Amino acid sequence: MLCDRHSPGKRRSIDHIVIAKSAVWVIKCRSRHGSLERRDVGGWFRRDERLYVNGRDETHMIEAMSRQVMVVRRALGPLTPRVRPVLCFAHAERSGSSGPFELDGVLVTRPRALVEQILVTPASGIDIARVESRLSSGLPATH
Repeated sequence: MLCDRHSPGKRRSIDHIVIAKSAVWVIKCRSRHGSLERRDVGGWFRRDERLYVNGRDETHMIEAMSRQVMVVRRALGPLTPRVRPVLCFAHAERSGSSGPFELDGVLVTRPRALVEQILVTPASGIDIARVESRLSSGLPATH
């Protein structure tokens, strides 16, 4: 696990990168309280799914994850493991069904469910040491 990694050319850092046999998990942690839900705010003829936390539209966090994934993929260079973006909410409650959900390819979950997801996702043959070395040199710690 690599924590608090500098994102070249960006003001914000990457909270956590977990390198597992299944994938490289790029994790943004948030400490928001309240309900966590996916809502379709589209009309009759189109879907427009959005992330709501405690009644507020927080879809911008989903969109920001694509930039973090791009930074990680760039640091990996020719290595091509599966990269999974995750928004992890430490204090939010899930409304509706009790499990994590995906929105635009981003896993939205809570910490315990994230650990379970990492453990149950089938291995994909990642060379953990090689990936860790590449990411450590390409994305240095912020402090």
